Amino acid sequence: MIKHLKAQRIVTNRRQVLIGIAALLLGSLVYLIDRPPNQTYFVADLGVDINFYNILPNLFGLIGKSLPSLIHTFSFILITAGLLSSRKKDYLIICLCWLLVDSAFELGQKFNSFISNIIPNWFAGVPFIVHTPHGHVFFGHFNPMMSGIFLLVEKITALITDCMVALTEGEKNDYVEFSIIQPERIDIIHSGVDIDLYMETQVPIEKKKRSIGLHPQRLVVGTVGWLLPIKGPMLLLNAMIKIWQSLSDVQLVYVGKGDQEEVLKQRAMKMGVSDKVKYLGWRDDVHEIIPVFDLFALPSLNEGMGRVLVEAMAAGKAVVASNVGGIPDLVHHGQNGFLVEPGDVNGLSAAIEKLLADENLRREMGKRGQAMAHNFSESKMIKKIDALYAALLHRKNTTQQFSH
Repeated sequence: MIKHLKAQRIVTNRRQVLIGIAALLLGSLVYLIDRPPNQTYFVADLGVDINFYNILPNLFGLIGKSLPSLIHTFSFILITAGLLSSRKKDYLIICLCWLLVDSAFELGQKFNSFISNIIPNWFAGVPFIVHTPHGHVFFGHFNPMMSGIFLLVEKITALITDCMVALTEGEKNDYVEFSIIQPERIDIIHSGVDIDLYMETQVPIEKKKRSIGLHPQRLVVGTVGWLLPIKGPMLLLNAMIKIWQSLSDVQLVYVGKGDQEEVLKQRAMKMGVSDKVKYLGWRDDVHEIIPVFDLFALPSLNEGMGRVLVEAMAAGKAVVASNVGGIPDLVHHGQNGFLVEPGDVNGLSAAIEKLLADENLRREMGKRGQAMAHNFSESKMIKKIDALYAALLHRKNTTQQFSH
C-alpha cells in the first residue's frame, strides 16, 4: 500500500507555512487587543487577566471586530495550502472550506456561554477517546490535495485520541508509516460480519441462476461492490476477456452500481462479450446470490478491509483478490484463495483461470475460507471492543489512583 502512496507524497512549502503561522499569531493579537476579556472566545473562562484591551482600547476602530477573523482565515488558507503544496487551482476550494469554518466560529461566539462551558465540561467527563477510521482514503479515492487533507485531519485527531482502532494489520501499518499515531496506541479489531446469514442460507443454485438471467450449468465469476475505478471492475472485465479466449462459457456477474457501469457495458459491447456479463445493481439478496458464484473476485486498488470478502468466505467461495490494504488479513495466498498485485490484469486472469479449471481446488479453498470466516464474525468483533473498553477503563482508573 505504502509504495503507491509514496508516489503522491506531499512536499511542504515551509516558507508559506511560516508566513501563515505569523499571520495567525498576528490575528490572535489583534483579537485580544480589540475585545475585552468577557467578550472573547474561551478567554473569559480561563481565569487569566489579559490587559491588552485595557492598554489599547479600540485601537482598530470599526474594522476591529472583523479584522481578526479575516487575518485568521487568511493564515489558515496559507498554512493549509503550504502543508499540502497545493496548486493554484486548488486555492478556491481551500478558501471556501476555511470561510465555512470561520462562519461556524463566528456563530460559536454568539453562543459563547454554551461553547465555553458545555463543550469543555463534556470533554472533561469523557474517560477516554477511541477513534475508528471508516474507510481507507489515503490513496485512490481522491486527488492528492484531498488525500492530504484527510491525512492532516487524522494527524490532528490523533492528538486527542487515547486509542485508534484499525480494521486490519495493513491499515495499522499505514497509520504508523505516515506518523499519524504510535503503534502501541493502535488496536486491531476487524469489522464484524453476520456470517451465519451466509453459512446457513440454503439456496437452490440452478433456480437462483435462472432468476437472475444466468445459464444454470455454466461457471460463474462474481463480484459485489461499487462499480468505481478504485474497486477495479474494469480490471476484472479485461481479465475475463483473456479467459474467454479459452473458456468461452464462463459468466461474469457484477452486483452493485457506480460511475463505471456504462463504461463497462460499452467495453463489453466493443469486445463482443455483452452476453457473458450480467449487471444486477444493488440487491437485498446478496446472501442468496454469492452462493451461485463458483469463485469470488475483488481486484480493488485500495481496500481498508473488504467485508464482502468475509461474506464470500462464509458462503464457502474461493477468492481472488488484490494484495493491497487489509485484504491479506482475510485472504491467505494459496489457502483460501489467491492474491495478485493491484492492477495486474495478467496475474488476475491467471489466478481466476486456475480456479475455474480445478473444481477440487475451489472446493478445498472454499472450505478453508469458511472456517477462517469465524474470525471475522460480529460476535468476535463485539468481544474485542468490549475487551478494549475494559482495558482502557482499567488503565484510566489505575492512573487516577496513582495520581491521588
